[in-house]
Amino acid sequence: MGDKAAGAFMKRWKEKEARAELTEIIDEAMNSAISVVPILAEDLRSETFVHHVVAPVVVSLLRDLTVERPEGEIARGYIERFVKPFLRGRSQEETLSQVFRTRQEDLENAFSQFLTQMRPALYASKHWRDPIRDQALEEVERVRISVYGAIK
Repeated sequence: MGDKAAGAFMKRWKEKEARAELTEIIDEAMNSAISVVPILAEDLRSETFVHHVVAPVVVSLLRDLTVERPEGEIARGYIERFVKPFLRGRSQEETLSQVFRTRQEDLENAFSQFLTQMRPALYASKHWRDPIRDQALEEVERVRISVYGAIK
């Protein structure tokens, strides 16, 4: 992330209203994910999952829009926090199916839905659209310079 975008991101992160707006955006997007895997609603709304899995991924996305397949990262975080403690000699797939009544593909679809809901909300948000725009512009300029060189 460029200096301007990093500074704007950190400035917004320190603002109470911006954090509240981000929390609301994440909550609405999580409701969208829950609609895909309603059986996991309690886990997906848990403080542990939100603070230790979702929040770091969202912060990572805000800092670097080029992150590929963040839904896979969220699914891996869910599995690490919630599924692995229940393996008890079973495979991950068996545990997901038997204990959680879902599949990894369902998790990834749910988190894809989460991101599909969250991204446009961030782009339209009062507090987060400008840092995201600045970051995108800095990335375009970085690529332009790497391809065409600096303007003299």
